[in-house]
Formats: sequence, C-alpha cells, structure tokens
Amino acid sequence: MCEVNKENFGILYQDIKQSIKNAKFVSIDLEFSALYPLKSHMPSLFDEASERYLKIRRNLEHVIPVQVGLTTFSFNPDSGSYLGTVYNFFIIPASFPTLQNVFCFQSETLEFLRFHGFDFNRLIYKGIPYMNTTQENELRKKLQNNEISEVMSNFKSELQNVFEEECEAINKWYGNAKEGDYISLDKIHDKYKSNIDIIYFLHKGFRAKFKNTWTRANNYEFILKKVSSEELKLLKKEKNLEEELLDELLGSQKYSGY
Repeated sequence: MCEVNKENFGILYQDIKQSIKNAKFVSIDLEFSALYPLKSHMPSLFDEASERYLKIRRNLEHVIPVQVGLTTFSFNPDSGSYLGTVYNFFIIPASFPTLQNVFCFQSETLEFLRFHGFDFNRLIYKGIPYMNTTQENELRKKLQNNEISEVMSNFKSELQNVFEEECEAINKWYGNAKEGDYISLDKIHDKYKSNIDIIYFLHKGFRAKFKNTWTRANNYEFILKKVSSEELKLLKKEKNLEEELLDELLGSQKYSGY
C-alpha cells in the first residue's frame, strides 16, 4: 500500500496515472468525517431508493472525505490472476483567506477511524488540499482584482513579525548585493514551508519592498534573489504567483484532467 500526501503527490502522479491506464478495473473507497450527522435524515428500512439517495446526499453536504483509497487491478495472463495496487490519499479542504469550510465530525466516526489506525496528525499536516469549482472561481476572481491582503490572514500577527525580522537581515544583504546574488531565509523554510497562507504573503511582501528582487520557494529553501530589470520582467511574464497559489490549493484537482 502506498500513502499519497501533499509532499509526494506530484512525484507519484505519473505512476498513479499509468497504473489507472493499465487497470482492467479500479475500486474506490472513502472515509468521511461523519456519516449521518443530521438525525432528521436518518435512513430507514422502509425508504425507497430515491428517498435513501436524498437522505445520504443531504448528510454528505455537511461532511468531508478525509481519505480516499484507490486500488487498480491489472491482469496477468500468464498466471491468470489479478494484481491490485493500492494508493491511500489523505485529503483536506484548502485553507486561505475567504475560503470558509465548515463541516461536521461525528464522535462515532472518529472512534471508528481511531480504532482502525487512522492517523489524524497526517491528515492535518500532510493532507492534500482541495476546493470545489465554485470556490476556485471565486478565489481566482478575488486574486485577479487584488481583493485579498495579508490583513485578512489568520496568521497576520505571525506574518508581520516574521516579515519585520527577516527584513532586517535582508536590508543588510541588499545594500551590497549584485545581480545574481541571493540570500537564503532558512527560518521561513524551516518553520513555514507547509503554510500556504504565510508563504504566499511573504512572496508578495518581499517582492514589493525590495526593488529588482525575486523570491523562490521549494522543499529545500526559501530564497530572495537580486535580478536585473529585464530578468524581472521575464520572470513576471513566465511565473504567476497567483496561479502557483491556486495550484497549491487545488491539490488533487490540478492532476485530475488526464
């Protein structure tokens, strides 16, 4: 069984895609945060199929999937048998200013998941973010209209502190820096690399404050580089910070159109 989370999803994507293409059939299993949180819509033995469907649908509008299990089955003609390849995806609703996700957890469901070894810490820390199409379109529009600022962040106090602290070090470096020089901001990488909110606003803040600079972040470092005016224009044309943000928040959806 292969665990898939936000740290390795991009790496494993091609293997998962190929496994699905080679499969004779696939099976999908989901774990939810609750099953029947609405007592007024509990299923009954006397439900007709349409009634049962509507009750389940109404309940699921208030819960989220927390794990998706995907098994692909390929056929081996030599042995006349099937081989199953199992992927377990931890998924969690995306979090960012103006994205409001309110959902139910049910104590019985939590106990069931705990009993069967579900790792809630991995869900919170490594879950692949996702949002629906409506949320994506609304957020994209607000980003294009510059309607979202750092003051809307849940981490605005922390953001202000780290920005001011790092600016002291950057100011000392910036005065003597030449084009092509860069400074690695280790604290940002070590403490905030998994916080999409803080990383995005730091990118925006540093690029705006320091003339002819460009920021870059990956799994290894967060750097600020001094560039020429021509290189800066080219970078702005080739790399869009807002689109990179949406890619992060979309998680699995950005890979779903294969």
